[in-house]
Amino acid sequence: MTMVKGFLKALAIQALEPARILSETNALFYANVERGNFISMIYGILDSRSGEFIFARAGHNPLLFLFGKSAEGQWLSPRGIGLGLVPDQKFRSSITQEKIQLQAGDMLVLYTDGYPEAMNEKSEQFGEESLQKFIKQHIDLPAAEIIRILEIAIKKWEGNQTALDDRTMVVIKKLG
Repeated sequence: MTMVKGFLKALAIQALEPARILSETNALFYANVERGNFISMIYGILDSRSGEFIFARAGHNPLLFLFGKSAEGQWLSPRGIGLGLVPDQKFRSSITQEKIQLQAGDMLVLYTDGYPEAMNEKSEQFGEESLQKFIKQHIDLPAAEIIRILEIAIKKWEGNQTALDDRTMVVIKKLG
């Protein structure tokens, strides 16, 4: 991950589109790691003034896009495979990017698989559906509060189970 972080920092200053940044990162990563190593991620550029968000996905969980206070929304998952899994040309031909326009009240949720894959004592996963339902139920709360109470809910779900994976979440809400 440290290597990929360095690649991303070097490439990001070129102000390339997300799909190109991920393609260039894949070429460098693929050339420098043993086969079998891969990283999934989303790379996006948010214009906080206009609300435009352009992003590409390298095999990562879909992004949840909720529309205003209605809590209606959709999963966004443009095509893309994990970094390091395939050589340069195959990666470039498989990746797409999307552009969305955030309006006042809209929310984006990016997260790692540690949330939906959290297991309870019956070996049941929390799941994508439960994650979406939880976030929709708390859509009126500030972004940081959504994450805080989700962490409490996940820990309650797990009971005495040890988390099997790390968990990271970013919630972006367009105010206005």
